[in-house]
Amino acid sequence: MSPPPLHVVFVAPFFLAATLRFIAATAALEGVRLSLVSQDPLERLPAALRERLVGHWRVADALDAAQIVAAVRELGRGGGAVHRLVASLEQLQEPLAIAARELGLPGLDPQAARRLRDKRRMKDAFVQADVPCARYAQIGDATAARDFAARSGWPLVAKPLAGAGARHTFRIEDPATLERYLARYPPRADQPGCCSRSSCAGANTLDAAVLRAASWCRGARSRCMRRRR
Repeated sequence: MSPPPLHVVFVAPFFLAATLRFIAATAALEGVRLSLVSQDPLERLPAALRERLVGHWRVADALDAAQIVAAVRELGRGGGAVHRLVASLEQLQEPLAIAARELGLPGLDPQAARRLRDKRRMKDAFVQADVPCARYAQIGDATAARDFAARSGWPLVAKPLAGAGARHTFRIEDPATLERYLARYPPRADQPGCCSRSSCAGANTLDAAVLRAASWCRGARSRCMRRRR
C-alpha cells in the first residue's frame, strides 16, 4: 500500500523563473499535494502550475515567520492538514524553521537555521566541530576591518553576516581595495559584516536530500582559482 499523500506548502515570495522551476519540480513529485504562500498574486503563476495546486495564500511579507504560520493554518483549513514546509531561498530558511517549530512540523532546528544564515555563527560552529576554517572576524566598523586585515594578510573575502550566495561578496586584494569597499559598504555595529582570509586550498561541497527517511548525498571537489599575474 502506498503512503498517504503529503500536503506540502512551498513558500515563494515572488514567482521568479528560478523559483518556478523548484515549484514545478515539487508539484511533480509523486504523493505530494502542493500549496503555495507568496507575495505575488496567484494570477502571476503559469496556468499549468495553478492547475496543480491545492491552495494559495497571499501574504504581505513572505519572510515573516508569523505571516507564514497564519498562512499555513489557513491552507490547512482549506486543503487538509499540512505535513511539510519548504522553500528554495536561503533567506527563507530561518523564518521557515521558526514557523515549522510553531506549527509542530518537521524541519530544520531554528538555531541550525540561524547558523546557516549568520556567517560568523556558521564559522564558530565549524571551529567548535574541528572543521578547518579560514581565519575570520565579525566587522562592526572600519577600524575593525583594518585591524583584521593587518593580522590576517591578503587577500580577504568580505560579505554581510546574512549573505546569500555571492550577493554583496567581495574579494579584497590590498589596502586600496579595502578602503574602496569600506567607502561603499561601511560596516556598522547594528549591521556588521564578516571578513575572512581567502584560502587557495582545495575545497569540498556536499549536496544532500532526505525523502521519507532515505537520504542521498553528492560530493564534489573544487579548487580555488588563483589569478595569474
